[in-house]
Amino acid sequence: MYRVFYLEKLKKALTKLPSIGEKSAERITFFLLSNKEVATEIAEAIKDATEHVKFCNKCHAFSEEELCEICRDPSREKVLCVVEKPEDVILLERVLGKKWYYHITGGVLSPINNKTPETLYIHDIPKRVKEEGFKEVVLALPPTVEGDTTGYYIRNLLKEHNLNVKITRISRGIPRGSDLSFQDGQTLKEALEERKELT
Repeated sequence: MYRVFYLEKLKKALTKLPSIGEKSAERITFFLLSNKEVATEIAEAIKDATEHVKFCNKCHAFSEEELCEICRDPSREKVLCVVEKPEDVILLERVLGKKWYYHITGGVLSPINNKTPETLYIHDIPKRVKEEGFKEVVLALPPTVEGDTTGYYIRNLLKEHNLNVKITRISRGIPRGSDLSFQDGQTLKEALEERKELT
């Protein structure tokens, strides 16, 4: 069978990307090998991103500095929006504009997947609320059992610290079991605007 080692190696590497199956990986491989300038540009961009983009020391969002530009912005409302992934921040910023501050948990509670409170960025939330004077904590976690469990864990954690802060979660206009990144902007905006207080 006719095989080219480095072609197969590239194709196999591409299948590790989300939503890229063997056929898509093959098409991308042929395109890159036929367009070497584009391939070089992509390779350099990946190298630069992996070398220079890290996580903010405070909110855990993507950043090129110790603190991201959101955490350094003093003009935002004193609202802390808790999300699961760094890419959720980019999505919400697109929908809301420069409005709130964020905190990324790095996942949701799921013992079967070894996701416990100790493996997530959850326990620094009360400290941030106290030190930064947030008036509201918005839980914009996935509308799943794991997302709900994580939300209630955070709520209880804040109550244990006797923090006088309003705790809300985004409205259920988002289908249960879905991912925030799959929602259109208007649905997401309405879910945020119609958020409910967690009691």
